[in-house]
Amino acid sequence: MMSLFAGAAACGEPVAAPPDATFRVEPIAQWSGGWVRVHSVALAEAGSIVITAVGDTTPLETRREADTTVALRVPIAPSGSLQPLLRLDGWSYFLDAISVYGYTGVRQIPVVMDGDLLVWPRNGHANVFGGTPDGVALLQANTGQVRLFPGTGEYGYLAIRSPGVTYRDGVFALGSRVGSPAELWRLLPSTERLGTDSGISVGRQVMQLNPRTWVVTGPHYYWLLTWSDSLGRYDGLPFLAEEPEGANMSPRGDRATLRVDWVSGGAPVFDAPAGTIAYRVAGMLRVDGADFSADGEWLALVGGSDFRGSIGDTNRLMLLRAATGEIVRDTILDRVAFAVTLDAYAPLMYVGVDGPNGPMVLVFERDSWRLLAELQVPASAPPCFIFDGCYKAVIARSAEPALYVVWGFQGRTLVWRFAMLPGALDAGPEVARGGGRP
Repeated sequence: MMSLFAGAAACGEPVAAPPDATFRVEPIAQWSGGWVRVHSVALAEAGSIVITAVGDTTPLETRREADTTVALRVPIAPSGSLQPLLRLDGWSYFLDAISVYGYTGVRQIPVVMDGDLLVWPRNGHANVFGGTPDGVALLQANTGQVRLFPGTGEYGYLAIRSPGVTYRDGVFALGSRVGSPAELWRLLPSTERLGTDSGISVGRQVMQLNPRTWVVTGPHYYWLLTWSDSLGRYDGLPFLAEEPEGANMSPRGDRATLRVDWVSGGAPVFDAPAGTIAYRVAGMLRVDGADFSADGEWLALVGGSDFRGSIGDTNRLMLLRAATGEIVRDTILDRVAFAVTLDAYAPLMYVGVDGPNGPMVLVFERDSWRLLAELQVPASAPPCFIFDGCYKAVIARSAEPALYVVWGFQGRTLVWRFAMLPGALDAGPEVARGGGRP
């Protein structure tokens, strides 16, 4: 709390502030796009209240919450300091400076990871797992370090798209090239080739649901294949699916789903132990991003009702009970999304959308879906695609705390970093709620 100098608006000459013109701003640290509150008895009788950033004449977004309280929205901006200037019935007051948490920088990774990416393992290092022309790679987005696993296959946009997830955490289905037999590897903490299933040929993606059931994808379909003792081979049916773009397995190994440009009947969610489709998510015909919660209870999806950008398409964000498919929340987004990540340690959800300059991250409180932050890269930062936005990018969180958007395509891999509001993690959901839209 502090009494502040004021300037008369008419003449611009500094004069002493009235005795009751004392203002308190809380909190004094906030997300980009979050909200703070300004308290003062001087606000009760004010006829005109305008708040700008020092050096700018554009009014910031405000709304009155009570006679003595005004809510102020922090501009969508990179990390830094915001010095608000309050104009109150002809008087000008400098308010407390606000520390803003948002975009901090971008780096290019010297390894091209232009296939389907997976956020794994979630151990505080913002790990992103994917393939390269020289084998599987693990990127620590927070450090920029890349670990290659030699002898694990050839990956890329025109090759195998990604390492295949399985019902066993840390075990992946790999292949030397498209059409080769599926090889099962454990990669961490040590690398071990566990065996080969010669009955399964690696396609664009493969996913092992259980020891006897696989999902194999191609450009226009996915196959659900189950071992038949009577036939002595795998048998199953194809399902229409245009351009599968990746697979996600629940940490519990009981549910799995696909990311896909368009799929008939709605996004499939598989019952992994049974080797069947547990349910389809009606209305979600395109899945751009998917993520299971760390405990396996929740499934978050972003996508749409048709091909990306087509006439009549709607961009949707859903939260479901993973076991049953019950839709807990469903909303229409006003922007095209490319990824969703459920925080493993805090009740937060991160949704990646195409912003005006490149990737943008919307931070929601998971349980209430209150929008807490809008993190956006500036115009000076390199973008993703010129036309298709950040399609296929993922969001990973580190323990710093920070968020990283990782995108690889067209011969380069880019990582954008966004600083997180520490209190959103340290003090739990109550602090996170403080930044929500009032």
